[in-house]
This record gives sequence, C-alpha cells and structure tokens, in this order.
Amino acid sequence: MGQTKKTSSSPAAQYFAEVLRLLRTAKALSQNELGDLMAYSGAAVSAVETCAKPATDEFSGASGARSAAPRPCGPSTSTCSPAPGVPTW
Repeated sequence: MGQTKKTSSSPAAQYFAEVLRLLRTAKALSQNELGDLMAYSGAAVSAVETCAKPATDEFSGASGARSAAPRPCGPSTSTCSPAPGVPTW
C-alpha cells in the first residue's frame, strides 16, 4: 500500500492491475504466494499491480486475471455467470 500507479500506463494496464490485485487479495494471497503459484517472483506481481511494468501475455495468462474480467450481460440476463477459466488459486 502507499504505492502510486504510474500515470503513463494505459487504462487497460491499470484495469488489469486492479483486477489482479482484487483477485489476489480476495484469495488472501501475498504477492510472493501468487508469484510462486504463477512461477513468477513476488516482485514481478508487485510491478504489474503498481503499473511499474506492463503484464506480458504470458504473465496475464498465468495469473488468470485476464479471464476474470467482467463480461457483458445480454438484455434478458439478470445475472452473469463467472467467466470461464477464472483462476482457482
């Protein structure tokens, strides 16, 4: 906490960083624990969460956060089902 995101990062990178952090904290995982599960370092997780470095396709696929982003609902759908592939970590 107390870290500020770089203002030069794209809105998509900022959104991904927020989703990653929310998913990680919802599972009560530290950055190091998530990094271990993804075969990355905790420092790499931190760098993406703070937008110090952009997430690579490999990183975002390993995190599962890309598939956990909200999906649009159809007009006749009152609730949305979770996106397929939401991480189980």
